Amino acid sequence: MNNPSNNPFSADGRSNRILDLRKHSLFSDIVIRIGSSNFKCHKIVLACASQFFEMLFQREGLQTGEVVLQDTTPDIFEIFLDYIYTRDVDVLNCLETELLLSLFKCANMWLACEVEKICEQIFLNRIDAMKPAELVQLFAVSFHLGKEFLYPRTIGMLHKKRSIVCPETLKLGIDCFMKYFEMTCEMTEGERFDMLDKWVNKNMPEVTGVVVFSVHGKSNPKIEDFPSVTDFDKITVMLNDIDLTEMSFYEFYCQAAKSNLLNHSDQIELMYQIGIK
Repeated sequence: MNNPSNNPFSADGRSNRILDLRKHSLFSDIVIRIGSSNFKCHKIVLACASQFFEMLFQREGLQTGEVVLQDTTPDIFEIFLDYIYTRDVDVLNCLETELLLSLFKCANMWLACEVEKICEQIFLNRIDAMKPAELVQLFAVSFHLGKEFLYPRTIGMLHKKRSIVCPETLKLGIDCFMKYFEMTCEMTEGERFDMLDKWVNKNMPEVTGVVVFSVHGKSNPKIEDFPSVTDFDKITVMLNDIDLTEMSFYEFYCQAAKSNLLNHSDQIELMYQIGIK
C-alpha cells in the first residue's frame, strides 16, 4: 500500500510539499525580518493563516520584499511557521508553557484565529497539570487578551492547589491583580488581606494609611465612585472589599494591626470592634 505522505494530492502529501517549499525557500516571495533573523516565506501561506499578515502585505514590503516584525522573537515565529505550513497540532502540543503563552499572545496580536483557538484548547487540556506559577501567568495573559472564560478554570485550579498566593502573584500589574483579587472569595478575609498587603509591599510600598470606610459609617467605595481613578484608589477599593471584622482578634493583631497599609486610627477602632464581638 502506498504511503499517503508520498501522494502529493493527499492532505499529508500537500503538507509535506508545502513544508519542503519553505525549507528550501522555493518560490518564497517575502522575507520576514525579526532582529538579526530572516525568514523566507510565502505571502499566501501567512495571509491565509493571519488577517494581520494579509493586511500587512498590502502596504509593506511591496518594493523591498522584506517586512520587519516587532514584538516577537525568532523562536516564536519559527513555531508559528512550523504550524501554519504543516497544520500539525503536535507542533503546538509539545510546547512548554512559557513558549505556548508567548505564541498565544502573538496569535492574538496577528489575528491568527486558528492558532489562537488551538492554544486555548491546549491550555484547557493541560490546566490540571500546570504549576501554580504557570497558572498565574496564564491568568495574566488571559486578562490582557480578554479571555475571561479562562479565569474560572485557572483560579479554581489555584484554589485546589492551595497556591492562590505564590511569588508569581506578586508580579501581576495592578489592574490584573485587581481582577485576580475579585476572584478570591473562597479565601478567608485574613488570607485576602495578607495577599493584598504582600502585593502592596512589593509593588507600591509608598501606599500607607488607607481609610476603612465602614469604620466611619460609609459604604464600601467602588471604582466608579472616583472621578479620576488612581492606583491608590484601586488599593482603597480592594482593601475595603475585605471584611476585616471577620478576622479573629489574634489574626487581626498579627496581620492588619501591624501593617502600614491601614490608617492607624482605623486599626485601633477595628481591634475594638473585633474584641467586643
